[in-house]
Amino acid sequence: MRILHHLGLRAGDRERAAFREAGIELPDGARSVGIVGLDMAEDDARWPAAAALCRKLRVVDSVSTEFTSTEMERAQWLGMIARGHHGYPEPSDKGGYLNATFDLANYCRACGAGLKQTAPFRLRKAPAGKRSILQLNWILDEFFVAPDVWQTVFEPLGVGCRLVILHKTGKVMNSAVQLDIPAIRDLALEDRKPEVCTSCSRGKYRYSLRGAYPESADADVVIFKSSQYFGSGGQAFRLVLVANRLYRKIRDADLRGVTFYPTAGSLDGLKDTAAGEGG
Repeated sequence: MRILHHLGLRAGDRERAAFREAGIELPDGARSVGIVGLDMAEDDARWPAAAALCRKLRVVDSVSTEFTSTEMERAQWLGMIARGHHGYPEPSDKGGYLNATFDLANYCRACGAGLKQTAPFRLRKAPAGKRSILQLNWILDEFFVAPDVWQTVFEPLGVGCRLVILHKTGKVMNSAVQLDIPAIRDLALEDRKPEVCTSCSRGKYRYSLRGAYPESADADVVIFKSSQYFGSGGQAFRLVLVANRLYRKIRDADLRGVTFYPTAGSLDGLKDTAAGEGG
């Protein structure tokens, strides 16, 4: 397991000189704004100096984790995370998709918790990428795939699907379905403190891609959502975890659009795994 950082900053002469003094040559940025990006792992000998500069200068630091193939193979459960987001639920204006798609009886507009889906998602157009698992903007715990991908990869393991509606016509789309993930399971979060909403009194945990995913309880399903909410501000979502056999099926089908994080318990006994092994 390696902790990775993607640093983004406006690199003027002062910033370049500071990084150069630390032995780090910043790449060229866009001429108009001078924004540059730099990727660095914490096992890089230069990282302590870079971390100090991040605290001193105005640097956006996006943290992620790279896992070895051994860690992935031995994990009983893995978090499934979208690499990007595609399109919006409709109607997107003024949050109209909320009333169109969810029961809002227990929804808290202050923290975002409590949505219950009761109708199909409506999309403006078909998601791009026939061999991908896709996620919408604003909806961070649902995934969409092409029907044939669902039939060959997910249905054989008992994962259901929901229909998706083309918003303009109101007809069922024949190019996309939503993965149906009704199972809810607890994650082991005893060592973390949730932020409690002052409006609804529900707790929500800070979401981080540093290190392994929280450990899960045993479950007799291949995919489930956490009972706990994660996020910040008015955003709340559940984590989605998959069993190793579903992870392998997704991997072997060469589906794109998602990455996987083993749960913490999966890494026990693997502390000495070589950091350079491919993940």
